[in-house]
Amino acid sequence: MAKKTDKVFKMYLAALDMEEKGESFYEKTAKVSKTDLGKKLFKMLAEDELVHMARIKAIYGSLKKGEEWSLKWKKLKIKHPDIKVVFKKLAAKNKDKIRPKSTDLDAIEVGLDLEQRSINFYRDNLAKSQDDLEKQFLDQMVVEEKTHHFLLADMKFYLTNPAGWYTEHEKHSLDGG
Repeated sequence: MAKKTDKVFKMYLAALDMEEKGESFYEKTAKVSKTDLGKKLFKMLAEDELVHMARIKAIYGSLKKGEEWSLKWKKLKIKHPDIKVVFKKLAAKNKDKIRPKSTDLDAIEVGLDLEQRSINFYRDNLAKSQDDLEKQFLDQMVVEEKTHHFLLADMKFYLTNPAGWYTEHEKHSLDGG
């Protein structure tokens, strides 16, 4: 049992480190982004990473105290509405200001890599987990990290091909319907 506990603690410490790096990256990127959309999206992602960190700290803290797993982490929620809807609104509001800079596109690529690593990390640990409550936590983290990845990919598409992005998201057909 001690070995499993050590593995669990290491997993949570690794997760915390990963989320801290993500938050730091998004916070810095929000400050230097060349677009309003980039600033707002990276700031939102940084805030989400803070929620992830708080969840991990709550779980780790209770386990470290010898307490059983709990659902306390579920109370720590991301505070904005559906982030996909938020992005669509931000994109529409900023459509006349699309001037992609290489720094924003480079940051998106780094963010995509960070999110994919997070997805892989949580997915791998989910596959190994034997605890139902831990599985719920890891599954939720996979879902949220996938959403972040989707948003970054969508932002890249938006910045590099605005007309294509609008065609896809507005679902306009070529026959006017």
